[in-house]
Amino acid sequence: MQRYAILLFLLFCSFKLSAESLSFEVTSIPIKVAPTASGAETAFLFENKTEQPIIVSQLSTPCICLETSLRDDKKTYLPGEKGELKVKINTGELTGTLDKKIVLSQKDHDGKVSNTVLTVKIEIPETIQLTPKTVKWIPGETPTPKKIKVSINQEDPISILKASCSDDNFKIELKMLQEGKEYELTITPKDTTNKTLGVLSFSTDSKIPRLSNLQAYAVIMMDGEKTKVQP
Repeated sequence: MQRYAILLFLLFCSFKLSAESLSFEVTSIPIKVAPTASGAETAFLFENKTEQPIIVSQLSTPCICLETSLRDDKKTYLPGEKGELKVKINTGELTGTLDKKIVLSQKDHDGKVSNTVLTVKIEIPETIQLTPKTVKWIPGETPTPKKIKVSINQEDPISILKASCSDDNFKIELKMLQEGKEYELTITPKDTTNKTLGVLSFSTDSKIPRLSNLQAYAVIMMDGEKTKVQP
């Protein structure tokens, strides 16, 4: 009997050692960004279902594409109080499906700290698709031409006005296959002796900032090496 009493006491203590935390309606939110939009907004709703005040001590996210804030800049929540964590998404040149994390740090009345990890699942349509986004040669390889296909994946046409390369070692030629819909860029290195990286820039007639300038890459390096610029 005494053994059971000790076990119950230890179990009670373990619950007390755990930090109290806010309760979120959901911890993951999917959001689809419109092709013509430069961003989107969403919010995580929560409530203090504990019997003591909870203080939000920090909001952090590793991605600069997210801006977070608490409604009315409120950080202390009494038992029964509800709140809202607002999230603003700045897509920039991002495309595809991305999972972005937010860490909400909180502490209870006893000073114990806990973290809640929230996820925004962002879907950004790839209106202009570059295939592939990187063309590569191994040092010493025959400098044969390689191509990047540019496809416009929407009903309204977008014209590629010009293409350029940051490295003179690469000769480029832009060809229109279907006006406003499909283009082809041919890249030919003059020499493949030395390792190098060239940034290929495409200018378009789109009025949407994130679609007006696009980038791809031409590199000369060994297999398995990583560039400083990750496409």
